[in-house]
Amino acid sequence: MNIEVVPSTFKEDLDPTSFASPIEYAKETARRKAVEVARRLGMAEKQSGDSVNSPPDIVIGADTIITVGDKIYGKPKDEEDAKRTLKELSGKPHIAITGFVLVTPGTWKVGHLLKESEDKPALCVVLAYETTEVFMCELAPEIINAYLKTGEPMGRAGSYSIQDLAATFVESINGDYYNVVGLPLHKFCRQMLQTLSLSLISISLSLSYLSLFLIIYLSISVKLF
Repeated sequence: MNIEVVPSTFKEDLDPTSFASPIEYAKETARRKAVEVARRLGMAEKQSGDSVNSPPDIVIGADTIITVGDKIYGKPKDEEDAKRTLKELSGKPHIAITGFVLVTPGTWKVGHLLKESEDKPALCVVLAYETTEVFMCELAPEIINAYLKTGEPMGRAGSYSIQDLAATFVESINGDYYNVVGLPLHKFCRQMLQTLSLSLISISLSLSYLSLFLIIYLSISVKLF
């Protein structure tokens, strides 16, 4: 099994207020990112035999957001935005939501069939999500300022990274830790097995599968051959 990390070029500029819920917003952002990669790498053409390259069999995309009530915290725009977010999350419980998607050729006939035009082969899209409640301690201003200087908040949903220095800010969580990191491994594995029509009893996870589950983080897509 060959695995390749392929960053999506989708701009992540969807309007959160146009969605029924933060969950739908996260799922749609993940879908847009993964479909962009699948199209760019020629997955749709693979099933028609038109591709001269070696397109992937599966593209996996994910997007994580942090919410307090109906307010959504994505990646900070700049250091001031990160500082403001950390102040607002300080001492409060919040929810980490990860939407994730598996995109396969249309011939697989799993999930939702995505056909953009009559002359373009379809893709299959499977969407799912997970939520985790995070309880963050009170953060003194000097702690926030010191954390900002590390550069860690940038590029992170909610302006913190639970697997790095910000682990010291978290008092407890209710749910999947890896969902806060960027991909809910348990739910992802179950969805992957279901999509591939494999039995939990008969499957024997190889090192290749373990590697797959460990390398997928926030805002990436994975190319499988």
